[in-house]
Amino acid sequence: MGETEKAPLLLASTFGDDTGGGLFCLDDGELEQLDRLSSTGLAVADGGLARLLRSPAELGYGSELLLYDERGIKRYLRVDELADPHDVLFADDGFVVVATSSNSILWLSESGEVVRRWKASGAGDAWHINSLALDDGRLIACAFGRFAAHRQWAFEETRGKGFIFDVDAGVERIGGLWCPHDPHPIDGGWIICNSAGREVVELDENGRLARRLELRGWARGLAVADDLLFAGESASRKADGAYGDAAGIVVVDRRSWQVVERVRVPSREIYDLVLAPPALVDGVRSGFRTNPLRVAESDQADLFAEAGVRPVRLWATGEPLLPEACRVGIEADVPDELPADSVLALDCLLENRGPAILVSAPPNPVHLSYRWLPAASEGLRSLLPEAIPPASSRSCRLTLQTPPRPGKYTLVITLVQEQVSWFDELDERNALVRPVRVV
Repeated sequence: MGETEKAPLLLASTFGDDTGGGLFCLDDGELEQLDRLSSTGLAVADGGLARLLRSPAELGYGSELLLYDERGIKRYLRVDELADPHDVLFADDGFVVVATSSNSILWLSESGEVVRRWKASGAGDAWHINSLALDDGRLIACAFGRFAAHRQWAFEETRGKGFIFDVDAGVERIGGLWCPHDPHPIDGGWIICNSAGREVVELDENGRLARRLELRGWARGLAVADDLLFAGESASRKADGAYGDAAGIVVVDRRSWQVVERVRVPSREIYDLVLAPPALVDGVRSGFRTNPLRVAESDQADLFAEAGVRPVRLWATGEPLLPEACRVGIEADVPDELPADSVLALDCLLENRGPAILVSAPPNPVHLSYRWLPAASEGLRSLLPEAIPPASSRSCRLTLQTPPRPGKYTLVITLVQEQVSWFDELDERNALVRPVRVV
């Protein structure tokens, strides 16, 4: 099955004044924390992810928007005019974002410049505008109510005053809600988080209640797949929730609307849930670590800093390794066919199974390399991304040059310590061997 055919994974943005936050990935019931950057709105489109980092509600601090592709962070945008960012959507030529504390919605160019504004009536955060959605090309937003004063909604009864509305037309689409978030148009109707009511509701095309799912905490964050519904349950900011001080993700069967699973998330609050292709999740996992030389140098310096040592040399030296130290495992998805006389990049997973540190440093650097059989010529060398200690694995990128003539070959991927030995000559288990047809 190709990468594009793999089922999407669930991403959850979280925060908490006491717990901290970050981005989490839920894959078949297993939760992984990808980083610790507290975040709010997420959006996925055209192989990219837009992510708002949590920022102060006060004016003057601005906000940050991260844009990812499959390699990692592609762009960082600082938007000084965006305060208290809640949600983001991709637009044709940029982004739409919610500036909640100023009761506004902003349209941004690809470079982060504000090119258009929409502002509701009232002072400051009067309506508490939050989540965005598109319905037949129309921009839809949520609000807690039509209040006049800043945060008036925090001191008055909001039950039944919440609504979702068409931004450009200024028309209310659905009313009678209670602090709504995450409107999802479904089959002419809507699925919405009725947050203060601790529930997810499904409404028909006339806005009438069709189904209701009661949750155990503040309902915010919603993703809809073909067979499943994912909803976020946040702990109260004032007291413990169903998971103590933590939030949770609820997995729901869409047909029966019965809870299939609950997964504890070690942050107090969930803001958004989105489904993303696995390759894009890999890019989020890489983050800013797109330059292997910068990353390796920084990681090496951190190792010494954690030990409280200021090194004379930053890098471990590549002294000749004993044969018993040359033990590795290599995994890679090698295509059955490759074009002749081409230079390609191949991602590999390298596991150090020996007792020594593997490092691409003089006098005898260890490199990732290969040979084509039966040609038996030595391949290009690729640096290890960082020093790899024993019993650890690292993702590595191999630069691979294919043979100039078409034919059937055997590709042998292994390590070589320059002027010492090829690892597979010491033990054939140190190599990944694959048949390849060069065309």
